[in-house]
Amino acid sequence: MDPRVMHKVDIQEMPFEDNTYDLIWCSHVLEHVPDDRRALSEIRRILAPNGIAVIQVPLWGSKTIEGDLPTSERVRVYYQEDHLRRYGKDILERLSMDGLSVSVRNVQELELQLVLRCSLNDMASNDVFLLRKLA
Repeated sequence: MDPRVMHKVDIQEMPFEDNTYDLIWCSHVLEHVPDDRRALSEIRRILAPNGIAVIQVPLWGSKTIEGDLPTSERVRVYYQEDHLRRYGKDILERLSMDGLSVSVRNVQELELQLVLRCSLNDMASNDVFLLRKLA
């Protein structure tokens, strides 16, 4: 919804060529996507060799909770009516795919100007995940 985005597409089926992008910024998207694993596969597909994907999602607890819930239940379980899951620290397992390396940076480790400019100062998301496509 941000007017600064370059492309508005279905992240589960992106219309881009393989190995196209050096940088993919995916902040607070995956928790809204029906098939986040498919979205991650697409990110890996279009990420150029040695490219980097920056991923941020709200994290709560140790285990990811997901399931097809009625909208009325989503706020109670996922803390927001348009979320389809509540990620836990086990997100590293989802992010770890063949051909990708994953590292975690805490927002507090980053420069304050970068945190503010990129809206990384979310109380539920102190971690930023950096996925690199191995050459």
